[in-house]
This record gives sequence, C-alpha cells and structure tokens, in this order.
Amino acid sequence: MAGKYSFYSNEKGMALVLVLLFTGVLVIIGGAMINFALNDQLITNYQAQDLQKYYLAEAGLTAGLAALSQDFSCEGLFEGSLGGGTYRVTITASDPLTREITSSSSYEDCSCLLSIKVTRAPDGKLLITEWQRY
Repeated sequence: MAGKYSFYSNEKGMALVLVLLFTGVLVIIGGAMINFALNDQLITNYQAQDLQKYYLAEAGLTAGLAALSQDFSCEGLFEGSLGGGTYRVTITASDPLTREITSSSSYEDCSCLLSIKVTRAPDGKLLITEWQRY
C-alpha cells in the first residue's frame, strides 16, 4: 500500500483552486478597470458640455458687445446659434452710460447664464465693470 499514496496526495485539486482564485481576482480587477474607464468617459462628456455651453454664452456676450460698439443706445433681445447650440442675448440700459448684457446659452439640455455690465468711457471706449456667471 505504500506505493498507492504519494507524498503529495493530500494536495490533489490545489491547482484548480489556485486557478479559480487567480481568475476571480483578474475578473474583479478587470471589472473595476472597465468601471473606471466608463466613469472617466462620462466625466469627459460632462466637461465638454459644460465648456460648450459656457463658450456659447460667451459668444452671446461678444455679440452684445459688438452691437453696443456700433450703437450704444441699442437695447432688446436677439438670438443666435453656433456649433449645435443657441444663445439668447438681452441688452438693458441701467442709466445713460451703463448697459447690462445678459447671455444665456442652451446646448444638449444644458444651459449657462452670463452677465456683464458695460459703461461707456468719455473717449467712446466700452469698459466692462462687472462680470457674473450664474
């Protein structure tokens, strides 16, 4: 009977257990890496949308400044579109030398609101005195 049993007889199946444990660890690490990659892609998309809506609103402010540089007495509402989004600009007079330009943008169900106050210097130049992002 001495020949039937070997020194390693009590370790039968140990290789299978080790392979299963190693495979389980690899599956967990792989799943975590896929999860991190998908979350990173979502964050990148949200940041791109945030930048797009901000730059659209800023384009509206620039359009408002251009309108005021042509005619400082202009007031009202106008809209524009750019890069798949839209902006809406409102120019209001606070006093004869001060105008407020408010620009709201819309891009893929996201929005941004920027506002500036502009005064006219004695030499005719426009000066931005206040800037806000809501």
